[in-house]
Amino acid sequence: MASIASAPEGLGLNLEIRCHVAPWEKIIKFLLLSNPRYSGDKRYVATNVTFEEYKDGQALEPTFKVSHLQAQALLDELWRCGIRPSNGEGSVGQLAATEKHLADMRAIVANKLEVKL
Repeated sequence: MASIASAPEGLGLNLEIRCHVAPWEKIIKFLLLSNPRYSGDKRYVATNVTFEEYKDGQALEPTFKVSHLQAQALLDELWRCGIRPSNGEGSVGQLAATEKHLADMRAIVANKLEVKL
């Protein structure tokens, strides 16, 4: 789900980014694949990233571009692989679940102790 400069004609942003990590490895493997819905009978995979020398001040093109939707899909894939934000903040969903759990625990305690919280 990325735009690659050398992608076959018509694929544009119709590529998928997939991630995989094996428990015994400390690396994440990435695949850039064509989305079959847009590439018909042909399947494509990006095979290499090539580094080229550049000079200070030279205008540079991005290695690849992704839409917001594709960036979210990449984040979801990384989350599935166990990658979390380094600032230590959890997701909104996790916080909401914790808050609901605490409210449930308060209700149980209040009921058992017959107190009003």
